[in-house]
Amino acid sequence: MKKILALTCGDPNSIATLISLKAWLQLRESPYIFVFIGNKNNVDKAISYFNLSIKTKAIETSHLQDTKQISELFKEFFLVLNIDSHIDFELGKPVVTNAEYVLQSINTAVKLVEESLVSAIITNPVDKHLIDSYLQEKISAKKFLGHTEYLSDISNQKPTTMMFCSNASSLKVVPLTTHVSLKEAINSLSIDFIVDKTLQINDFLRKYYKITTPKIFMLGLNPHSGENGLMGNEEINIINPAIKKLKELDLNISGSFPADSCFSQYNINNSDIIIGMYHDQVLTPFKTLYFDSGVNTTIGLDFIRTSPDHGVGFNIAKENIASANSLIASLEVAYNLVNHE
Repeated sequence: MKKILALTCGDPNSIATLISLKAWLQLRESPYIFVFIGNKNNVDKAISYFNLSIKTKAIETSHLQDTKQISELFKEFFLVLNIDSHIDFELGKPVVTNAEYVLQSINTAVKLVEESLVSAIITNPVDKHLIDSYLQEKISAKKFLGHTEYLSDISNQKPTTMMFCSNASSLKVVPLTTHVSLKEAINSLSIDFIVDKTLQINDFLRKYYKITTPKIFMLGLNPHSGENGLMGNEEINIINPAIKKLKELDLNISGSFPADSCFSQYNINNSDIIIGMYHDQVLTPFKTLYFDSGVNTTIGLDFIRTSPDHGVGFNIAKENIASANSLIASLEVAYNLVNHE
């Protein structure tokens, strides 16, 4: 029997609980068995608010050892590994103090996966600013930039990378820099940085996607990839030398390509991954194409973590309109990665 997945609560006043419930309704007869790490009373309030016919059941950590029992219960109940924490529940309202509950869910999920009680973590959307404000007020001077950076900090301290994929396409993209300003992203680029990150990505594709020699397309930084120095020298001084070094290490890598013309269907079909230099360079085209089925996967952790590629949706949290498709795709991708399918 394959192990279950851990789904964090996300912000309780966002769309996170609703899309989790919708995902369960669609997946209850599937192999994508998950346990919601959150507060059962809060989940029940959301069920009542949206007038859903869903039964919940609280479980203990010890129950996770009996995968067969969990899989049977999952068919009938929305399973909640209960977190006894105060929540200011008002859908659509950002509340800083709820960040403690959100972080407790994330920390619990990491503990469970490190103890092999779950096989992967799927994180529901959170409000980065709210959590950062809470941390600054309470315990930490370190900024909360997102799940990717936080999970790296509390688990293995290894460099991590965000990869975005979709169960609706073969397209996979990576921004080499993540949640930093554009200026900081550019300043962080170096030959070694690009080489190290790309080797990490290549190894991930070989291990989890069983691609013997991944076809990597790498973007330039500047318009038209710098036009031979006319529009910038980063390609000449950093990116192209990094590509040359990676080719010498026997990677199947091509580039640097202009970002504005790389996302054609031909290039998507003829590459295994497209690597860009900064966040919006690859995520703008990716989310335009696959917003409803996009999945964020963290490369570099000792465990698999995926998440929907959208935010908290406070503006629609009171309405029963949020789509669970991206969360469902995240559960499917996590399951397939841990089982190497």
